[in-house]
Amino acid sequence: MSIPSYNVLTETDLWCLAHRSGKIHQVLAELPEYHKATHYTNPKDAFDGPLQFTNKNSDHYFAWLEKNPEVHKAFDLTMGIPRLSFGKEEWFDFFPVEDKLFKDTSDTEVLLVDVGGGRGHDLEAFHQKFPACPGRLILQDQPSVIDAITPVPSDIELLDHDFFSPQPIKGARAYYLRTVLHDWPDRQAKQILERIRDSMQDTSLLLIYELVVPDSGHELWHAQMDITLMASLASLERTKQQWVDLLDSAGLVLHNIWEPSKGRSESGSLLEVGLR
Repeated sequence: MSIPSYNVLTETDLWCLAHRSGKIHQVLAELPEYHKATHYTNPKDAFDGPLQFTNKNSDHYFAWLEKNPEVHKAFDLTMGIPRLSFGKEEWFDFFPVEDKLFKDTSDTEVLLVDVGGGRGHDLEAFHQKFPACPGRLILQDQPSVIDAITPVPSDIELLDHDFFSPQPIKGARAYYLRTVLHDWPDRQAKQILERIRDSMQDTSLLLIYELVVPDSGHELWHAQMDITLMASLASLERTKQQWVDLLDSAGLVLHNIWEPSKGRSESGSLLEVGLR
């Protein structure tokens, strides 16, 4: 699946993007009333936040997208933009893959599980760079996503999985989450992490590719993302301490944060996580 460019969007695409922005702006306009009703506290539940307050129901954002095809299309289009803003470096360009993942991994073991990995862009890029890597590569997502993948990749295993359910792959060398947890407040994010934790062994790693917001001096872009996530998903972009606290609550510990060599304010960081 190719990532759209704003330079080649059709009039229909542009209308969809404007439509999605309009819907989010409706929620943003209701934020003062929402915060007044909730005594000015941050939302803590993905099913009881500003979006639900505005829509007057308990539908989660993704369920709401399913009921609004035009907005869903706009969502799919805009999701290509953060991938571009993370820059040309992929996580495996600045993370010591050979030492951390390949060492002592056999061809029959599971090397990497991409949890909630969509159509598999990351695993495909990983395999292109390391075509002779040891171990198996597994892509997990909802059945509707997995079933739509064509052609089926020959070197990547596809597996239906809801990340709120127990993780079926036990003892993988690494589990990987890319921009999944920023879609969920701590209550649900902790559940996702616990499912992975329960399947990890002492030598397993959890790799999380997300923004790590500076404690101070952050840019306007970070704040805009944070507010948009709060309005639509009752979630947030997290600082280092917020990541540490979330991981600790799920029985995990942050070992290191790996940064791209050519950092940008919008660039993602790779959090290397292990069992506590």
